[in-house]
Amino acid sequence: MTILLTGATGVIGSYVVRALLEQDQTVIGVSSRGDPRLLGDTKNDVSLERCDIRDHERMDQLIKRSDVETVIHLAALMPAVCRARPVDAVEVNVTATAGLYASAARRGVRRFVYASSKSVYGPELPPAHGPPEYRPIPEELPARPVWMYDVTKRAGELVIDAQRRLGGPEGTSLRFATIYGPGKGARYGDASVLSRLIETAIVGGHASLEHGGDQVDDMIWVGDAAEGVVQAALHEGPVRPFYNIGSGRGTAIREFIDQICAIRPRAKIEIGPGLRYMGAEPTYGVLDARHAREDFGLAIDPDPVRGAMLFEQALAKLRG
Repeated sequence: MTILLTGATGVIGSYVVRALLEQDQTVIGVSSRGDPRLLGDTKNDVSLERCDIRDHERMDQLIKRSDVETVIHLAALMPAVCRARPVDAVEVNVTATAGLYASAARRGVRRFVYASSKSVYGPELPPAHGPPEYRPIPEELPARPVWMYDVTKRAGELVIDAQRRLGGPEGTSLRFATIYGPGKGARYGDASVLSRLIETAIVGGHASLEHGGDQVDDMIWVGDAAEGVVQAALHEGPVRPFYNIGSGRGTAIREFIDQICAIRPRAKIEIGPGLRYMGAEPTYGVLDARHAREDFGLAIDPDPVRGAMLFEQALAKLRG
């Protein structure tokens, strides 16, 4: 199968590339950066096209000439950029998504997998899904986005669903839990707090966070998130319009980091009390991921020590 993957050189995209290649899929990667460093030793095994996804004509021709069967759309502007450049946020996260789906429909693509976010649920969840209960958030919970990134991600879901009703390819939107992994510190701005703390702990460094240690969140290794993307793309049966991709289990960030520091005695990470360790904008909580488990068999292990070990191995490969 030939798969077009936008955001192929990004934090999640680089792991999706690896997972697809392991499944013997042909990958056409699209990236506006042209920086393949996160791909590591797999960069020579994927066809990379440097292209802005807002270039609708070029994206359309790329789908046509490559005989693409599935599109995985990961490319997006992150929260900090969306706040600073709202017009670009709409052009990239909404208009380009609509254009890409339209091209997929015109060229006979079978399935369209869209990377959404748990942020579509909004930062103010119903009380049962916040402290102290933290009941898992189901996909059926009404979306109530507030901030620019949240709104554009939800709009992307809606334009896909609207076009699908007119006969486009089967589409599914994936709402991810909080993801950590190499590269987030450089590319995700203030949404990379967790990854920076984990990397500091791995190398035995010192760091402090003024507040947020009591915040419970669903935190997953980037490779597990990528596996969810691949399973949604390759699943032989029908897919649902939305899937939560998470572990279904919540952990307070202080407890999460303390478990990693326990295997790195030189590390000293201090996190103050309170909630919202990344600030007021993100959505915190636990995702109900039973549909991904039922349909794809996706079971994500939230163990912090396992995640830290995988993080350390990934850093060694990239630096080596």
